[in-house]
Amino acid sequence: MISILSKTTCFLWVVASLGVSFACSKQESSGAKKDDVLTSSHDLAPPAAEAADSKIEQPAYTVAWLAPGPYMKDKEQASEIVIEAKAGYHVNQEFPLQFKPVEGADGISYKGPIGRENAKIQEAKAVVTVAFTPTRTGKVKLAGTLTFSVCSDQTCLREKKNLEVAANVQ
Repeated sequence: MISILSKTTCFLWVVASLGVSFACSKQESSGAKKDDVLTSSHDLAPPAAEAADSKIEQPAYTVAWLAPGPYMKDKEQASEIVIEAKAGYHVNQEFPLQFKPVEGADGISYKGPIGRENAKIQEAKAVVTVAFTPTRTGKVKLAGTLTFSVCSDQTCLREKKNLEVAANVQ
């Protein structure tokens, strides 16, 4: 016997496939959770322009770009981007970890490409080394987009985050 909730769920799928959109506050009886269906909010629609930051806190992970400096003008140096998976999650060892720097911005030249070969990846932590050469003195901005993934036993989150950090150059 099909439960009323299962019939309701089936009806909603049929209506949704026809392009009709509406909200329903009932849960499905299958026990499925939102995270079982979607791997990230990025799967629904293209992300809006996201403000860049040097540290991002999410329920599943923390990302921090460390640039302690001071750095020296016209010398290749490095900063680190640290991804830490929180309890119940781990860094996805198979996902193509990548950092795409904003080239030519603010007196910085990057040594790239920056990917897995520039990272130390462990179960719950990844450290990406970002090599760069400052071409002027003073406060400069390092900026770019980090693409990575963290997973739990139920789902994987594929993330693309804009990062930036200020660095002092002497």
